[in-house]
Amino acid sequence: MLKSQRLLLEISENIQQQRISVENDSYLMFSIRDGHYGNRFDEDSLMIQLYLDDIGLTNPLGAKRDKHKMTMVYFSLEDVPDKYRSKLDFIQLVAVCESKHLKNDVKAQRFFAPIIENLNKLQLHGISIHGVHLTFSFSTVVADNLASHFVGGFQSCFNGGHFCRRCYITYSEKNLMISLSKIQTRLIIDHDDLVDKIINDPNRVPLKAVIGPSPLRELIGFHPTTSLPRDLMHDLIEGICSMIIISLLKQASALRIITYIRMQERMEQFQYGKFDSSNQPPPLLVKHLQNNHMVATAAQKLCFFKRFPIIFNDVVYLLPSFIVYKVLREILDLILSYPFRKKWLHVLGELCDTFHETMLSHFPDKITPKAHFIREYKYIINDFGPAVKQWCFRYEANHSYFKKITARTNNFKNIPKMLVTRYHLKQCLTFGHLSQLQSSQYSVGMKKVQSTCFNLPMKDILLKHFDHIDFDKDLYQSNTLIYDNVEYRRCGVNIIDLKPSHAQPIFAQIIMILKKNEKWWLLVDILDTICYDEKLFAWQIQSTARYSLIDPNALVYYHKELDIYMVKNLSFASFTSQHDVDGPMLKMLNNVERISQLIPKLKQQLRFLEEREKLLRGIENGSISCDSSLSNTSTIPKTPIITVPNAQTSPTVSVNSQSLSSIYLSNTKISSTMSMNNLTTDQIITATDIPSSFPDIYEVPILPNALLKDIEAGNLKSFGPHYQGRQILIDAVVHDLVENYNLLYLSKTQYNTVGSAIVRCLRLPSTPENLAIWKDALQTKLKRTRVDHPNSSLVQVFRSKYSNLGSGRPVKQKIGTVVERDRNKQMVIMPYSEELSDEIQSKVVQLQNFSQFDVSTQLRLWKETFIFRRQVVRDQSTSDIMKNFLACSNAFLLFEEVKMLTNIDFSKEVRQQVPILLDKLVETPAFIA
Repeated sequence: MLKSQRLLLEISENIQQQRISVENDSYLMFSIRDGHYGNRFDEDSLMIQLYLDDIGLTNPLGAKRDKHKMTMVYFSLEDVPDKYRSKLDFIQLVAVCESKHLKNDVKAQRFFAPIIENLNKLQLHGISIHGVHLTFSFSTVVADNLASHFVGGFQSCFNGGHFCRRCYITYSEKNLMISLSKIQTRLIIDHDDLVDKIINDPNRVPLKAVIGPSPLRELIGFHPTTSLPRDLMHDLIEGICSMIIISLLKQASALRIITYIRMQERMEQFQYGKFDSSNQPPPLLVKHLQNNHMVATAAQKLCFFKRFPIIFNDVVYLLPSFIVYKVLREILDLILSYPFRKKWLHVLGELCDTFHETMLSHFPDKITPKAHFIREYKYIINDFGPAVKQWCFRYEANHSYFKKITARTNNFKNIPKMLVTRYHLKQCLTFGHLSQLQSSQYSVGMKKVQSTCFNLPMKDILLKHFDHIDFDKDLYQSNTLIYDNVEYRRCGVNIIDLKPSHAQPIFAQIIMILKKNEKWWLLVDILDTICYDEKLFAWQIQSTARYSLIDPNALVYYHKELDIYMVKNLSFASFTSQHDVDGPMLKMLNNVERISQLIPKLKQQLRFLEEREKLLRGIENGSISCDSSLSNTSTIPKTPIITVPNAQTSPTVSVNSQSLSSIYLSNTKISSTMSMNNLTTDQIITATDIPSSFPDIYEVPILPNALLKDIEAGNLKSFGPHYQGRQILIDAVVHDLVENYNLLYLSKTQYNTVGSAIVRCLRLPSTPENLAIWKDALQTKLKRTRVDHPNSSLVQVFRSKYSNLGSGRPVKQKIGTVVERDRNKQMVIMPYSEELSDEIQSKVVQLQNFSQFDVSTQLRLWKETFIFRRQVVRDQSTSDIMKNFLACSNAFLLFEEVKMLTNIDFSKEVRQQVPILLDKLVETPAFIA
């Protein structure tokens, strides 16, 4: 694989580019090199990752029920560029074995011995290719929990004892609110001591879930405590996510909101978008809900989990346990982030703790070992880097090849040898073409563009960009474009940029994919981002017919294209958890006209205005409740926001949790903080351009009595993610900064000062973790506040500084190479007229008795009737074609036609390629079987 110089160069450039990015921003994490365990790897070594799994070759229900159960071992290079990571050609088979043999320790050691020997030799000596010496390092073994415990030498039972391979938590403790910092972690020294005790024990009694030494213990760089990361596909997507969805649906049925039959009908009738349709899950049947089981692939479960609020948009508002989904959704969005930022770890840890609390409150009987595994992802990412680099998603896709081979051959004599031999032949073909990696740019459905396809604004954009253009001759269009392994389709929605002031995404819908002078362009409609709907986890967007022409090279955000979903006649695109309705905006929504776009029904509009007035007036000693309830809103005392002059007498506050929405933007149902005057914040800011002097010790404004009582009692649950106590606290601080200090942008020192004040106010330890959580919450709230003040002089100054051309984020520069035209896909155009019809018809009649002519005459008649024969092939059935052209059964004439069209001589090519293929074949398989 590495004999391809182009691939080797791209791998080297990828390593160097990630290294430079981390040097420029030390918070970024691209791979395990940037994690805690990355210090042991050489910077120039290529990382080898192993994968282990059991598969059932014949039974579609799973490996447990299959008679022919195989253990597959794959490997891949972690440093392969991202654009190739999704290709199965870069996942290679290492070994195959019948799973029953590995139940014996001696046979398992014999199976893994050659793998260990080859990997150790590769790590010690490396290899030389094209005069370049390459070194390698083993990184991790990725697998599901069963396979990981087998490789690590842990017990395979998860319903008792010490079920976790990272810590010593017991099964009875998983339902307790115990901080992970208080649970002892498995260390290398402690684990080795347990293994030694078991080896010296003649009865081999397991100790703390350790049953013996690992079969990979001789592998350099491997240890059960540092080489077995968690897999988010099995833990979250196939585990907790589907369980939460089924629990919420069953709760909706128990509350008589919707029946099982209606759930099934709604899933069957829901129209998935073009990009989600490939992962469309099957509908949940009644028996599935009764059995708490979802029959779907991992990709289908992930698609359903993300679209759940949209499919059941009228149900989620009524579910008291929907907060569990909201917290889990934010955890999943954060874990799937790539690259990952280290400052998000504290937020992720707090979200995981909050999820555990909400599970104990709403679904205590659903807390499984995987619920505990989710709590550890803060430490897993800190140790191993981004979780998406350690998951099994693409590895499991490689199983389908071996299952298809088994089904087609129907050979069960020596299955491992059969699979390895077939795979070896496939590798010969793959590596033969790998040296000339296929161009990453090609189109589907390309045709000429007609000028009638463009309206006047589109033509103006094109003329302004290209100066002179003939709309009927110079442009081609395509329905689909694959550009650097990113698929662009017409009508797809892409994220083209982020607003620099508040990190709000800018969406664009592709109208046409155009090609001019061998260069591709995207004609897009820049969409207006209205707001973020917290319940749907989607951005509301609308088209304003603002067109633009974009070069695919200029796109920075390479996410999968998004689908547009209609909910209550509004358009939504699901992206990330962000919100843009806050306290100041709520204050300005003081009439029906302003809120008609957000709340369509008049009755709901009037109710909104009534509740808004109550919220702004404030009620003393108002109750603070979780924001999952629409009726329970926090209230603010009539006392205006002021700063407390004496630091010693003021109560201190801070929370141990901040939701992912704090990373992005805060909650939609924001309770406006205190009583305000009639002036808008924007008017106050624009009145003075110079901020007031900021104190060295900042004090949090006065909070409602209900919050102060919670702080006095040490009950900080109301300050957790998605709770209004948290929102009121942040709103109060931001309002004070804007009103009294005219601060929309804080310096690093000011962020530390305000964050420390919040931590003191909540009476939490002044640790970097607590400080980072509230600094992120404050930063996010300020971003949302700046959205509401576009005319502020401060905002305009910062926008002009970071939004002008030539400043801010540099655009990635690429060379716009164009794929060479495939000769096999070219259209053959030959002259044809009605005058020649009779003559050709007579030649067709002669060809029906072609055996009477010599070879040269047959070939001449065959070529001269080519146009007529092609027309017959398009219009008539196969039987009619064979009746009119008996010569179609002549292989010589068919090969000559191929040679005429493509200039390829089959006989010559076969004589050249067969010796090459025979030289690559070996007498015995090169893999372990």
